[in-house]
Amino acid sequence: MARHNGKPFSRSRLVSGRAWPDLSSSWGRPAPAPVMARPMGTPAAAAALDRIRAPACWSPADGDADLPGRPGRDTLRLPAIGLAQLLAVLDLDDPRLSLHLDADGAIRFIGPEGEPVRFSGALTLDGATLRFTGMACLLLG
Repeated sequence: MARHNGKPFSRSRLVSGRAWPDLSSSWGRPAPAPVMARPMGTPAAAAALDRIRAPACWSPADGDADLPGRPGRDTLRLPAIGLAQLLAVLDLDDPRLSLHLDADGAIRFIGPEGEPVRFSGALTLDGATLRFTGMACLLLG
């Protein structure tokens, strides 16, 4: 135990495990490489990861739903709906948005500034209502 200004303190409080690479580099030794996350090893874990990254999916048979968009989950797949049917039932929260159909069939919306924007809205089909917020893309079929 050392003393500083008459008060005992522990050296371990001064040099934590996180500060050690900084100290070692100042001594002329290279800092250890950062530890990288290992990929998930089991097939079940890999399948769970694919489900997390997969776009949200909704059809009228699923009933009423509320789907919030978030990073990595901002694409909504509508397998049982065609483009004409979607345009007939889609109600966007911001009426100033214009629809843009990508070459790969993804539907995005362009804001008044001419840039792609996240959109929110609802659609009602066969008595089931889907409310979505913060989506970046719709996929049909």
